[in-house]
Amino acid sequence: MVKVKKALTSLDVAVITNEIRGTLLSSRVVNIYGVKSVTGNEAYVLKIRKVNGEYSYLYIEPGCRINLTKYITDLICTGKISLLRRFLRNSKITEIKQHDFERIVEISTASSEGSRKLIIELIPRGVLCITDNDGRILFISKSLSTRDRELRIGLKYVTPPKFPNVLSESITELTNRLLSNDTLKNTTLGSALVRAMGIAPEIVNEVLGTELRSKKLSNLDIDEVSRALKELVEFMKKVIKSPRPSIVINSEGNYVSFHPFEPKKTLCKDCRVVLYNSFNEVVDEYYREITSKEVIYEEVKKQKDEVTRLSKVLENMEEEEGKVSKELEKLNRVLNVLSNNYLVIDKVLNCCVRVIKNVGWDKDLLIKCGISSFSKDKGVITLNIEGTEINLKINAPLNQQYFELIKRIKILEKKLAKIKEKKEEIERELKEIINEVKVREVEEALLLRIDWFSKYHWIITTNGFIAIGGRNAEQNERVVRRYLRDKDIFVHADIHGGSAFVILCNNKEPDILDLMEVATLAACYSKAWKAGLGAIDVYWVKGYQVSKAAPAGEYLSVGAFAIKGKKNYIRGVKLELALGIEVINNRYMRIFCGPEELVSKRCVGYVVLVPGNDGKEVVAKEIVEFFKSNDRRLLKLNVNNVLERIPGKSRIVKKVWKHKF
Repeated sequence: MVKVKKALTSLDVAVITNEIRGTLLSSRVVNIYGVKSVTGNEAYVLKIRKVNGEYSYLYIEPGCRINLTKYITDLICTGKISLLRRFLRNSKITEIKQHDFERIVEISTASSEGSRKLIIELIPRGVLCITDNDGRILFISKSLSTRDRELRIGLKYVTPPKFPNVLSESITELTNRLLSNDTLKNTTLGSALVRAMGIAPEIVNEVLGTELRSKKLSNLDIDEVSRALKELVEFMKKVIKSPRPSIVINSEGNYVSFHPFEPKKTLCKDCRVVLYNSFNEVVDEYYREITSKEVIYEEVKKQKDEVTRLSKVLENMEEEEGKVSKELEKLNRVLNVLSNNYLVIDKVLNCCVRVIKNVGWDKDLLIKCGISSFSKDKGVITLNIEGTEINLKINAPLNQQYFELIKRIKILEKKLAKIKEKKEEIERELKEIINEVKVREVEEALLLRIDWFSKYHWIITTNGFIAIGGRNAEQNERVVRRYLRDKDIFVHADIHGGSAFVILCNNKEPDILDLMEVATLAACYSKAWKAGLGAIDVYWVKGYQVSKAAPAGEYLSVGAFAIKGKKNYIRGVKLELALGIEVINNRYMRIFCGPEELVSKRCVGYVVLVPGNDGKEVVAKEIVEFFKSNDRRLLKLNVNNVLERIPGKSRIVKKVWKHKF
């Protein structure tokens, strides 16, 4: 079985650090979140505003990985995260680099409070910490005390024991290190390179032949060791300079490893290699897949635990059912004998009553009455008729005991019926869960994809035009100032207060259908929704008609704009918003909003909203429950994802799910 790769190597860190530096240098940290990592490790997401105003999300999992991500899982904010925000929020990223050639990334930041360094260790038991100018720890993900170092707040940060930097030391120095190490003499070359140089096995196996790396170090001369090291160093430098990012997929379609190079020798049997444009994309996609499967695994584990619990409940109920059935069978037999021999049994009971009243519990006289045994302490006599034992109380007439027996039988019959009904219910539930487990074991959880426009209201029209709109006055201001060009189109509801939409035309002309689709969002995300209107007019103009310059004597507030020239109106746009789940490549999901006709084409399921009296939270919860009940892959969808797309108090008028899973 091929071992699945779980963490980045030093070479991986070198390549991905270069890519992250190229993207995030001079950016600002907007916010920091914790992440519920399915691996059990503490993980963090940094929301970063880049120089061009767009946002990126940097995923950091100490001991495992660092990469820019498009897939956001559940974000949390604990007391520890609040402390992390205190040191990082609103700081500028001034440098991103790999520490030597180690699995350690250093991100230098600057703010009004001074310079700080964010250190991310990607080694086993690695930590995330922030240090000041003197290298003292201000924040640490977890305190650490080992033979080599102690890490806690207030102490100076100390790196873990380091390997030689194979990229900066000379081949001669590296060769002498290997050959002078007596503990490695009986070790193979391949093992020695991993243990003493820190070169990942996947690189050693890719570069060196099996015969060479399998030889003992003591059997190799200095030239052979030197050549091997030179090949390895040249290979790694070439990869860093010109990476060929790849993911290795086995015959079952599962991801098994990822690399910044195209592997030739380290492939498993029947594996294939898929190449990507960037190594960051590789890491993000690889862990999306792994995370998705681990999410499913956790859900399946919970369900299997539930199967075990229900099976035990069922076992106990079957045992109880057997006892009740046996008791009921016995009582029915007694009732049958009692009914058929009522007069005889009544005569025996009366005889025993007289004997006990006159002479006491005389054994011989009682047996002469026709009983087989008796219990003086319990006040009970026992008859044996037709092979059936009948116990009768001596202090109650037979007719009373007869009806008590019938009553007991009816109680047991009801109890047995309830047991059978409950058992059938549990059996159905058990069968459903077992079937669910079978399906889920081959499914993947869909993670929420974050695009550059996700922070705004957005739509992709029928003809592929992207339109974005502000969620508040500040965002309206930003959308127009940053994205609106002269040939783009500005769309707004004909009412004071609403989302300002910009259709990014890219020198193309949207048709009336595209305009209508964007107009639907402009109408719904306006004050007309909160006013409970059924429809409203929407206008559009070219970008060059929009100005921030107010007419003489007037003032334009934040998010307000002056329109020059003629407005083009789309009359009577319905305030009816479809909100659906778009599944792309069966890998990720995003929430898509727009007119029903468009949403129905792009989404596997959707709801239609109109202005109403139900609170946003109530509506969002109902929508999420509807979506999740129809697609088991939507495990990571939460109420907050939906809440931000609902215009205000609403009413669900339609629910549609087109595909069953």
